[in-house]
Amino acid sequence: MGGRLLQDEVKKKNNDQTVNDLMKKTFPLRKKDIVVSQALIADICERWPALCTESQVCEEFARITAISLRSTFYQKLDQHTPKLLRLFEKKVGVHRDRISSVGQAEGGMYLVV
Repeated sequence: MGGRLLQDEVKKKNNDQTVNDLMKKTFPLRKKDIVVSQALIADICERWPALCTESQVCEEFARITAISLRSTFYQKLDQHTPKLLRLFEKKVGVHRDRISSVGQAEGGMYLVV
C-alpha cells in the first residue's frame, strides 16, 4: 500500500479528499523516508508527489505540528505588514529617481525601472 496508489491518485483530478486520506495513512512511511533515510527533496517529490503541492504541504505541517500553516502565515504577515510597508516605502524613496512608472498586471502592482 501507500506510495504507488498515492502516486496514481495524485494524477487524478478532483480527488483531494482521497489524496488527503492516503497521505494520513502513509505518514509513517514518509517520516521514515525523511527523518531516518534522510532522502533528498527530489527523491521525496518523486516518491510522494502530493507532498510537493501547496495543499499537502499545509496538511503535512498540520499533521506534524497541529497548527494551521496558512492561518499562522497570515497572522504573522498581518503582524509584520506595517514594518514591511515602511521598508518598501524607504527603498522606493531611495530609488525614486530610477522608477519611471507604476503599472498593474494580473491584479498586482509592479514597478518599471
